[in-house]
Parts: sequence; C-alpha cells; structure tokens
Amino acid sequence: MSKVIYVVFPLIIIPISYYAYVKYKKRCVTPPEEIVYDIVFFTDKGAECRGHATAQLPCPKINSDEEKAGVECVAKYIRKIVSYIERTEETLDVCIYLLTCHDLANAILEVYKNGRKVRLIADADMINESGAQIKRLRRAGVPVRMKKSHYLMHHKFLIIDRKLLLTGSFNWTMQAMAGNWDNMIITSQPVLVGKFCGEFDDLWKYFSKNC
Repeated sequence: MSKVIYVVFPLIIIPISYYAYVKYKKRCVTPPEEIVYDIVFFTDKGAECRGHATAQLPCPKINSDEEKAGVECVAKYIRKIVSYIERTEETLDVCIYLLTCHDLANAILEVYKNGRKVRLIADADMINESGAQIKRLRRAGVPVRMKKSHYLMHHKFLIIDRKLLLTGSFNWTMQAMAGNWDNMIITSQPVLVGKFCGEFDDLWKYFSKNC
C-alpha cells in the first residue's frame, strides 16, 4: 500500500504544481509595451499642399484614399503629429525653437485646457517672429520658460507623458513642413526618451519663467 502511495502521489502533485505555476506566471508577468518607431520626412513636394493645409481642406492629390501609398501631403503629416499630441494623458513637455503652425499650437493649447500638465521652453528671440504662437500660449496660461542669450535655444522636441518622444530637424512652421527637406522621429524607446526627459528637466531649471 505504501509503495502505491509513493508512486501515485508524485504523479498527482507534479501536474497540479506545474498548472499552478503556469497560472501564476500568466497573472504576474505583464507583456512589455510595443515600442513605437515612426518617421516623417518633409520634402519640397509639400509646397504643393501649403494652400489646402492652411485652409484645412482635403488634399486633391489624395482624393478619397488618404493613406494612398506614395502620396506626400503636409496636411496629412500635420494631422499625424496632432494625433500624437492629443494622446497626452498626464504631461506634455515642449522644447521648440520656433512655432508658427496654428494647428500644432492649438493642439498644445487643447491639451492644457483639458487639465494636463504642459511645460514649454522656447527661444527668447524667436517668440517675436511674425506668426509666432508662444506669446498666445503664454497668455492662455501655458507655463513658458526662455533665456536671453547670444546663443540659440535650437532644440526641437516634444515629450508626451515622459514615454513618447517627437524630435527632428524641422521647426514647427509651415515653411518647414511645406517646402523644406526636414524630418521628425517618433519613438517610445525608453533610453532615448529618458535622455530627452533629463535634458528638458535641466533646461526647465536653468531657464527663466520671467524672461
């Protein structure tokens, strides 16, 4: 009888133990979030779309199929960037040399009006450029910091919820989007995002809110 118990007991306990272990692992291990990698390239072909992009009209090149392969439309690119900004749930940090694009400024302002924490760093001289939107955002209550200097605050990046980074060569102007050769990289790669978060925090402390 004792021999039967010694043989049968492990045969019962081992499968039960393994089943319990598998259930535990499924409950406790959270799959990693998918890393976001996206790139937008702006070219001189965007100049053809300046008129309808500013007027927020449909692109005649695209017709009914907005995602048609090979079509370059600045309005589509603006909407893509705005859609990322609209995803903000908690914090939005913006560090930009020049901002004249109304659509992007309006997206930032909407995030602020929705109660999210918004911080904006800008170049002190460029806020006086024709069409610059920084003063409008500041008047609306968005915290803005700058520094008077002989040197440029030439960064162009944005961080959403300290998890998603948008950065690249282009200034946030219609000229950059609808005429220049420029780029924007969108990524949630943690190391890259963390580096930019640290840079923004350092600049926020270094720059003045009274400039």
